[in-house]
Amino acid sequence: MRGISFAYARPVAPPDPNRMDIACFIGFVPQRARPAVPPELIDWWRRYGWLERVTGEHDPLRIEEVVRAGGPFTLTDVPVPVESWDEFIALFDANGRLDGRVEVRGKPLPATVTIGPEETVLRVMVDGREQDTVLP
Repeated sequence: MRGISFAYARPVAPPDPNRMDIACFIGFVPQRARPAVPPELIDWWRRYGWLERVTGEHDPLRIEEVVRAGGPFTLTDVPVPVESWDEFIALFDANGRLDGRVEVRGKPLPATVTIGPEETVLRVMVDGREQDTVLP
């Protein structure tokens, strides 16, 4: 061992209602299997009422057990304030993003697609779920 190094993380600051530099990222980035959740973030979730949803538990004792065990945490449909790219990488798998990757299964569409006047719905399947788009 060559030595010890320390990484200092800034505590998550309480939100300022007049703040104008807040970004909201909504997208398809998978969370890490065991995200490295800093204690400040767990305290933030606790303070603002999100810890139950993040742990998936309703019993306060079970919530604390999950926190002590370091997870699992579910970071889907919950606010996750991060202050840096390093914090983001500790929680999410940035290389697993779906942007820029498309997988087409089946036959490619022809160069020209003719749609009759009675055909008003385009049906596509995304991630195993059918989605309908009403055509103008």
